[in-house]
Amino acid sequence: MSSGATSQSSASPDQIRAQVRQAFDELRVLSRSEESLEQFCQAMLQRVVPLTGAHGCLVWQFDPSVGFKRYQALGNRAQDISESHESHRDLLLEVARGGQPMAMDTSALGIESSSDDSATPEMMLLVVPVLDRRNRIWGMLELLQRAGISDISRDGYLRFLQQLSGLFSRWHEQHDLRNIGENEQRWNQRMDLAREIHLARGVKETAYSIANESRRLLEADRVSVASWTGRKSRVQAISSQDKFDNRANVVKMLGRIVDSSIRADEPLWICGDTTGLSPSLAALVNEFLEESHSRTLGVIPLKSDPTRDQAGLSLDRRPKMRQGKQCGALIVEYFDQELPKAQILEDLQLATQHATIGMARSIDEDAVFLMPLWRTLGRVKHLLLGDALKKTIAGTVTAVALLLFLCFWPLTLKMRVDGVLQPEIRRNLFTEIDGVVSEILFDHNEQVAVNDVVIRLDSKILTLESLKLENQIKTLNEQIINLDRQLNQIKHMPTADKFEMQGNLKQFQIQRQGYIDELEIVRNQMKSLEIATPIAGTNIMWNARRRLENLPVAANQPLLTIADLDGPWQVELMIPQNRVGYIQRALKEQDTTELVTEMILATNPNEKIPGKLISISDRAEPSDDGSTVFRAIVKLDKKLIERPNPGSGVTVRVACGSRSAGFVWFYQVIDFFRTQVLF
Repeated sequence: MSSGATSQSSASPDQIRAQVRQAFDELRVLSRSEESLEQFCQAMLQRVVPLTGAHGCLVWQFDPSVGFKRYQALGNRAQDISESHESHRDLLLEVARGGQPMAMDTSALGIESSSDDSATPEMMLLVVPVLDRRNRIWGMLELLQRAGISDISRDGYLRFLQQLSGLFSRWHEQHDLRNIGENEQRWNQRMDLAREIHLARGVKETAYSIANESRRLLEADRVSVASWTGRKSRVQAISSQDKFDNRANVVKMLGRIVDSSIRADEPLWICGDTTGLSPSLAALVNEFLEESHSRTLGVIPLKSDPTRDQAGLSLDRRPKMRQGKQCGALIVEYFDQELPKAQILEDLQLATQHATIGMARSIDEDAVFLMPLWRTLGRVKHLLLGDALKKTIAGTVTAVALLLFLCFWPLTLKMRVDGVLQPEIRRNLFTEIDGVVSEILFDHNEQVAVNDVVIRLDSKILTLESLKLENQIKTLNEQIINLDRQLNQIKHMPTADKFEMQGNLKQFQIQRQGYIDELEIVRNQMKSLEIATPIAGTNIMWNARRRLENLPVAANQPLLTIADLDGPWQVELMIPQNRVGYIQRALKEQDTTELVTEMILATNPNEKIPGKLISISDRAEPSDDGSTVFRAIVKLDKKLIERPNPGSGVTVRVACGSRSAGFVWFYQVIDFFRTQVLF
């Protein structure tokens, strides 16, 4: 670890902040001095590297012809970063394009240490863009920090580097001011201030123009603009900040200071000394200066000219106009110097006058009811009825013609529905009982005749049940024969014994008959193990033997499909419920049972095939994907299909009568609007 990092780790946080602030103040002073850019960069690196404990720090300058080249470098590992390293050059270009700081490890860029020591640690590269006075990329400021630092530390270093990069803009600004005629530059800034303020519209836009342009004219560190509502002020814009939080402590304190200045109708110009203020206001100002780190604070109320009466009424009838109208306040801050008001009095008066006029005008405009709407309508009128009047007329005529075409030109409404091509004569073969497929007699594309056995099943349960019943019947037969022999051979048998034997014989005969009936049922069930086809046709199940043999099946499970491929064919449609209404309405309006269709097969999408929708179900049912559909049948001529394939997808368009072109093209949008918006 470097000596700077050691001293930094041994210092307390307050000491580190004091060192950072001192170094930053020194660099800020250097940025406003007449030092050359080389001297300024060298002084910055000499302070940054020991202060941050980094491995090194580099300043890159952008050259449009060659890209980024090293301008200044300091640190024991600064030489590890080569100008010709492609990944590092891409990193600098990415930061330049995005305009945002970035942090990345050297391992991600493939940068290796030039040292022979294998234990040299990896580094994290912290890169921020450096802009010139016109906010153009001048170069990059890169800090070589140790890898593995926390996210909080990384963000802190990036913020510190961003503050340092802002000093380059200050140096360029001072450099330009020294090289360009000071008077010419001043007048240009004044003209820019007046132009931007008076071109802006609305309080927000005007306030931002005043803040940004006044900051450049007054060379202030920060300029804010507040508006006055009659009871309290509101900060509308802060220079160089597109967004800010009005709930922040600094903004709240600034608002209270502005309220005091506007109510007292007195400007404030404070250069660290608050002895002339009231105790409460002095405490508030001191707290704000400590929080914002400002050394000079100026609050100038913006009050309109009481001699101007735009409404044409005399001041006697409008007593409030005698006092002028409070519009807000201009707040000027300098962070690094105590600047007397007299030093910038001329420019400050000019900025205040233009700011007062601009804020008064924008407040009056925003007070008009629906002013943004009228302003927008005015722009539209100028755009349509100005120089582009001929184009507007041509566009209007075209739009009217298109509207008339959409409303009155008739087109055929065609409902697009998906379906499946199937033979009209086909049967699915089901099992009647549970079992195991033992044999498939006809495989795929094999012809079968009526009542041909196609599938044989095997049921061990039925076989065991049959053997069990046969054994029970055999046992009962033997018992019946024995009882009958005993009754015939024994002639002097007691009557009670004889009656008992006759009862047992009768019971055995009844049991035998029951077993015989059960055996007959089992044998009939065993006959159903052979499944025959009710029609002649072709087995259309692919690779049936391999897929079904030795497969355990349950009762009512479909196994094979037999279809007559030489017979008529049809398309089975699944019509969504949001389209079936159009088809049913067309059937009713045309007083027919058939509708003309055209279709294309998924296997041959280049050929359209005519057909007729001949039937549609009255009951909805769920489809395989869970949606609700209505089944329908479309008849077609098989001769028009070169090679029909059962189950192939079909896209059908059903003609549902004549409608206007706009409805035909946008009926889905109309249905959505009716169901989701109007209903």
